[in-house]
Amino acid sequence: MSTYGEYHFRKSIERGRQAYSVKNVLTAVGLFGACTGIYFYSLNAVKQEDFSDIPMPPEPTAEERAQFESSASSKA
Repeated sequence: MSTYGEYHFRKSIERGRQAYSVKNVLTAVGLFGACTGIYFYSLNAVKQEDFSDIPMPPEPTAEERAQFESSASSKA
């Protein structure tokens, strides 16, 4: 007889639960498969985006870089 903490399962309860064990395993496999499929589909959909239609901002000039560095050092 199997135990769970202080509780003891009777053989009748084990027989009753046995009918649902296959259904429970199939449900768990189905849910896990659906979650895994959605996860990998999402990764694949995001990976296809290359953002080529969005223009890149221009590189900062030496003057802008110096101005940023001087303002950053004055704050510290």
